[in-house]
Order: sequence, then structure tokens, then C-alpha cells
Amino acid sequence: MSNSSLNIVLLMADQWRWDTIFQPGHVCRTPNLTRFAESGIAFDSAFTNVPLCCPARGSLLTGLWPHQTGLMDNVQSGSFYPNGQLHPDHKTYLERLQDGLGYAVHYAGKWHVGLGTAAERGIAANVCDGAVPGRRGENIRNPKIEGEALPPFYASFPDGKNRDQHVIESGITSLEKLAQDDRPFCAIISTWGPHFPHTIPQHFADLYANASLDGFLPENYCPAFTEENKPKMQSKPYWPCQNTLPLTSDDWRKTVAHYWGYCTYLDEQFGRVLDKLDELGIADNTIVAFAVDHGEMLGGHGNFDKGPYFYEEIVHI
Repeated sequence: MSNSSLNIVLLMADQWRWDTIFQPGHVCRTPNLTRFAESGIAFDSAFTNVPLCCPARGSLLTGLWPHQTGLMDNVQSGSFYPNGQLHPDHKTYLERLQDGLGYAVHYAGKWHVGLGTAAERGIAANVCDGAVPGRRGENIRNPKIEGEALPPFYASFPDGKNRDQHVIESGITSLEKLAQDDRPFCAIISTWGPHFPHTIPQHFADLYANASLDGFLPENYCPAFTEENKPKMQSKPYWPCQNTLPLTSDDWRKTVAHYWGYCTYLDEQFGRVLDKLDELGIADNTIVAFAVDHGEMLGGHGNFDKGPYFYEEIVHI
């Protein structure tokens, strides 16, 4: 490897709240990412261009605005060109590093940059776009309204791994292989969480099970869809999963506890990646970054998930 060529590792999460890391005294425990932020450059006033997965990810990977990439909405809407995919002329920086600078590149985990996969763009990838074993939580349903696609989407299991731990372990394996290559490398390790469903090991759910209710509901919490003088799209659920009308304060407590537990679970997994870089002896010549696409409402204004609005909870990253 050339002494002037640094490796690059990007740790990426989906729907991670800014305050879990940057708000002093926050109840959510993220020791690895907090130490990571303190040891490097922390962009504590960063904002996403669109608080929605596909448009934000398209910008993160290309440096272009959504109106330039054509990724104006998530894939299920089918409203962007061409045919729900990122146009081949809009190269990701993985492709530019690989084709222009001779980097070895690898992608592990959630892609979600329009339809298609990283592999279809010539990027070495595994455990990508749903092809992963482990606990996913697709069948988690509201315990109060059985069979309806409503929150809270949370669950825990006594032992085993959810799909994000498989992603992390796959990414670590790729780092071991990339470290043996003569070329500099760029690796992205991208988790599905803490986007719901919040399906996590029981230990992490238990971390916040006994926190006081006051610590769960934000100051701007209100019953769902009761705020006045708001746009019409904020007066009803934008998607069925955002219908928070049936949720009691205890439902919110459990939902938030599992979300924070998911963040702590992923923080532990990201710590494994940082430890592996040290173990391989490549930390000193590797640029490591942590980035997310957007945040999560988590009770703010009575909302769950994200939607057609630009509240601090989802745009501050």
C-alpha cells in the first residue's frame, strides 16, 4: 500500500437519534461511539438533506442532492427515475475509489439506495439487502391490536443474534481479508437498526426496563395528531406503522426502552469493529467515520418513525 493512501471504514446506521451520543446525560448508553466522537472530529450540528432512507443514502454515497440522483422517495413509491434505481451515471464513492484510485472496496449490510444492490454496481458485497439469517422481527405486531401493522414494533429474544450482528461479523471478516491486500481499501458496514422493528437480545431490552416514565416521553410529547395549525399530512398517520393513537404511556415506555436498547446493542457491535482495526494493526492508517441517514421521532409531537415533516428529532443527525 502506498504510504499516502489511507484506508476508509464507514460505519452506517439507519434511523439513529442525534441526542443519544451528543446530549450530555442522556439515558441511552453508547460508550464506544461516545469515545469515538471524543477522539475525532464530531459534527454535532449536522443535518440530513431529507429525513427518509433512500434519498438520504443516495446523497451520502454520491455527494449529490436527491433532485440530482432522482432518488426523491423510498423505493416502494416508484416515483423516481429510472425504474426505482440509482442511475449508473451517478457513481458512488465506492465505485470512484475502485475504478479511479485502485482501492479494494466492500459493502456489508443494508443498501437501500433505490432498487437493486451494491453488487449490481460492481461493488463486492455480502450480507446485503435482506439476504441474511437471524432474527428480523417482521411478524412483530401491536400487542393491543393483533394483526394490524401498527407500532410498537419491538421484541426481545433470550439468546442468539439479530441480523445486524450478522452484518457486523461479516464486516469484520471482510476487514481481515482487506487488511491482507496490497491495495488501500474502503469498507462500509451498514446496519438495519435502530430502525424498527426493535428486535434485540433480552439483556439490552432489560437495560432500560426500569427507567422512570419521565425519562421516556420528551417535553414536546402530546397525544397523536392533536396539534393545531399543522399541515394536513400531519393530522393523520402517513403510513399504518405510524398510527400511534392506540399507544398508552406504558406502550411508549416499552417502545423507547427497546429503541435505546437497540442503540446500545449496536454500539457494542461497532466497538467490535474498532477493536478489530486495532487488532489488525491498521487503525493508524485508516479513516473511520460514523454516519446515519436520519433520526427517529420516538414520541416527539406524539409521533413514531419519521414522516413528511422536518422536526429536529429526524433531521438532526
